[in-house]
Amino acid sequence: GKLVASKELLERVLDTLIPVLGFDHLEIAEVQEQRGLVLLDEGLFREALQAFEAAARLFTLHLGEKHARVGRVRNSIGLVQDARGRSTSASLDLEKALVSFE
Repeated sequence: GKLVASKELLERVLDTLIPVLGFDHLEIAEVQEQRGLVLLDEGLFREALQAFEAAARLFTLHLGEKHARVGRVRNSIGLVQDARGRSTSASLDLEKALVSFE
């Protein structure tokens, strides 16, 4: 369906951008965040978590810990952890998200 097509498109975008921009470019973070959202919708929690964690690392690197985009992706990490039944991890990730919005 549409989610599978979206996932494949985002993977092709990464395959195109990484050789040109490098692994640590801000645009890579944006694509990883979108990829995480698609994977989360598909119920692919482990893969979604990896994509969101990559996005969080890059957003923090480029924008700083206290940026709303960092908070948004950390919130997504918390949602993934909750969906995986890891409520303690989810709570910690959601607390980290709140710090970014302060």
